[in-house]
Amino acid sequence: MVIVAETRGSMLTILMILIVKACLCDPDPDPICDIIAATNIESQADYSMWSCDVNGQPVSNPCASRWYGVVCDDIALDGNITELTISGDTFSDVNILIGTIPTSIEYISYLDTLIMIESQIYGTIPSGIGQLMYLSLLHLYDNVLSGTIPDSISKLSAILHQLELNGNTLTGTIPESFGSLTFLHEMFINQNHLTGMIPSTFGNMRGIEVLYLQNNLLTGSIPPALFSATKMVAVHLSSNLLTGQLPFNIGNCTSLVEFLTSDNQLTGTIPTSIANLINIYRFQVSSNMFHGLLPTGLCQ
Repeated sequence: MVIVAETRGSMLTILMILIVKACLCDPDPDPICDIIAATNIESQADYSMWSCDVNGQPVSNPCASRWYGVVCDDIALDGNITELTISGDTFSDVNILIGTIPTSIEYISYLDTLIMIESQIYGTIPSGIGQLMYLSLLHLYDNVLSGTIPDSISKLSAILHQLELNGNTLTGTIPESFGSLTFLHEMFINQNHLTGMIPSTFGNMRGIEVLYLQNNLLTGSIPPALFSATKMVAVHLSSNLLTGQLPFNIGNCTSLVEFLTSDNQLTGTIPTSIANLINIYRFQVSSNMFHGLLPTGLCQ
């Protein structure tokens, strides 16, 4: 019996030692520190407070210390980061913000605004961004991001209002699943290298007001379903490889102020239904292969 007791005592001692060692292990790096590690943000004057220790933990609390570019729901120590704004010095050719978007960005789980713009952010857009269930604004424009647009962004269908990925080097097709982004108001994915067709599912984005797809390599025809999104105010499709005719139901979008589709390969006539566009201010269809007369109703 004594031997058993000693054995149990030894096992308990070993267990306690293991627990203590586990508690002393280095914690996982904080996602904010992953951003610092993945970029040269510490070299940017405005972000001088951004600093982490050797264990990947912030040297001061980003919320309580009010780090530049960080907004929290509470400035207390237990506040959650809700907004991140990261941009380079656009007036400097020397001190340029360079780096990648770390995959751990998805663990800043209360983010509703993510802005990483006008820098030399390269690599791909992490698919984990689709796990940020509070994200309403995603701006990653004017960088050098490559790869495809993650289909996972469509998971943000209940909250995402603004999506700006323009001015990068993104390739591949536009995800069909983006049609589920019914709360999206503005989509800027222009000035990339996107291919394929304009998804017909875009007609399901009933809240869309601004759609910029120009300066890509999009092919195929303009889907008539696109003009089911009748709240659209501005549609820019210029400088692509679009073919076919301009859909007659464009006249359903009476809120349109701007419709630009120059420098494509569109054919046929300009539909008379454009006379219904009573708010139109810019209607540009030059450098296509249209024939016939411009409907007189457009000029009234």
